[in-house]
Amino acid sequence: MPRRALIVLPTLLAACAAERAAGPVAVQIPAPPPEVRPAEEAAAPARRALATRLDDEPVVAIPRSHPKVGSLRGTGSLSIGTTRDGFVVDCRPLPESDTLKVLEVPARRGTACGTDELVEALVKASRDVAKASPGAVLTAGNIGRAGGGDIIWSISHNSGRDVDIGFYLRGPNGDQHLPPALIHVDATGSGTCGDLPVRFDVRRNWLLVKSLLSNPKVEVQWLFVSAGLKRLLLDHAKKKREPKSLIERADQVMARPRGLSHDDHFHMRLYCAPDDLYEGCQDRGTNRPWFVDRTGRIDARARELLAASRSEVAAVRAAAVTVLGRLGRPSALPRAVEMLSDGASQVRIAAARAIRDLGVAGHLSAVEAAVARVREPEAVLALLQAIEWRLSGEAKAASLGRLLASNRAFVVSGPVFEARWTVGRWALDALSRTGGQYAVRELVQGIGRADAGPAAVARTLAELTGTDAARDETGDEAAEAVEAAWKAWWANSRKKDPVRWWEDSLRADGLLGAGNPSPTTDPAALLDIVRKGDHRRRAAYGLLRARDRKLRLPPDGMEPLPVLLERALGTAPEAGPADVD
Repeated sequence: MPRRALIVLPTLLAACAAERAAGPVAVQIPAPPPEVRPAEEAAAPARRALATRLDDEPVVAIPRSHPKVGSLRGTGSLSIGTTRDGFVVDCRPLPESDTLKVLEVPARRGTACGTDELVEALVKASRDVAKASPGAVLTAGNIGRAGGGDIIWSISHNSGRDVDIGFYLRGPNGDQHLPPALIHVDATGSGTCGDLPVRFDVRRNWLLVKSLLSNPKVEVQWLFVSAGLKRLLLDHAKKKREPKSLIERADQVMARPRGLSHDDHFHMRLYCAPDDLYEGCQDRGTNRPWFVDRTGRIDARARELLAASRSEVAAVRAAAVTVLGRLGRPSALPRAVEMLSDGASQVRIAAARAIRDLGVAGHLSAVEAAVARVREPEAVLALLQAIEWRLSGEAKAASLGRLLASNRAFVVSGPVFEARWTVGRWALDALSRTGGQYAVRELVQGIGRADAGPAAVARTLAELTGTDAARDETGDEAAEAVEAAWKAWWANSRKKDPVRWWEDSLRADGLLGAGNPSPTTDPAALLDIVRKGDHRRRAAYGLLRARDRKLRLPPDGMEPLPVLLERALGTAPEAGPADVD
């Protein structure tokens, strides 16, 4: 689970203060417009200004597609992949009504799109609570962006099955209080919106939990909430003599995730809908006692798709291998590798992308060979991504090291830019992103044969180690001298870990050591090195991370690294909300 940054927003405080000055606020919610589900291939809206931050509002919808193949198919919205790494096809916007409202802040963001099952469960819950307690309005926070995928405020809300639900709150006069954003309350249920005191409405919040857990059309995996509020809800349920089975279910599903308070909202996660399992929805984490294992239907779907992958129609073969990849079944990997030799271009591309989803275990040699053989640049890129994303440690570095010498060129065209690569140069960049001892070893060993040339490899090594071992090597024999210098450095440094490399290099350059602050006690010297932006920048950042294992860059967009570090270290003001969940 992601980390939460607790930040007081001036706009939120001002809004809450204004509400108090004006007295109790009547709930005025306009009639919802006719529900129109966004088409996956809808025409582009009017051109927006260039975004400079990842949290520019509203977030941009991501067009998604998913093949319709076979008879065992999911219908309606489709949650694909995991809640952290997946996406959603044909998601449904949450409709507002007199019992359901999207909070002002997430409404601006455009993050209220989820699966049919989740949206319908929220609509039903809002009506159930309002029926038992007239006037109640359920408030929703982040669900996800249209199309799913990453949003910076809620890292696990990728595939349409997670939602942040605002608490039912009461103001001083006993009426429901509707804040513009989520409001923190303590273990007793007390909180403030600006200087307005509010209370956690135990009765209405229990009615919400009861509706969600009693709904036969959804299976709740988690309902994250703070331990103190959980106790209030369970004590209330016992006093109301709710069924013992319901109380036990609530006790099991409500939990406080490690390191996250969840004292300002419920975070609900649904299990995959049964028909979404046919298309690649994947449950992760602890299973509740009511979890229904539907492995059999996934097996049946995989068999159907394997048969379809041998269709005489190329489009059917491509669709079948695409869904096989999204199902994530390792048993489908041999067939996907075989399909890299299919006679149809679209099938080869789809097979490579399926391998990116499935991994390369047991088939690495065949995948590396296909990188040199397959004609389509999209397939080449997908196979290289499979190696980088699905391998780790020494195996990943060794594979990328073997690819360093390849001068195979490929061009990938995007909607705006065209990326031109050779396999060797792509492998060099991937090793740079990987870092660590295995990557440095492969770069040193491959420096003389790398397609990018010794100078480019030397620059990467300098960035990874903080040491410019070949800085003095020039002239006609520079390539040989650069290679010799780095191999000599490796002979003396291979038994050291990266933190020692960074410390030794910065001390050798007089930036740390006698008379200079220690990186373990004062980050200022390291931050100054990062600001300089030379080959020692990554070493200084690595030492900052070693100094504070909890150091995280704030999710605030495209600012330069020094600015983000200043913010993470608390030496610069926050630029905006970061309520990551």
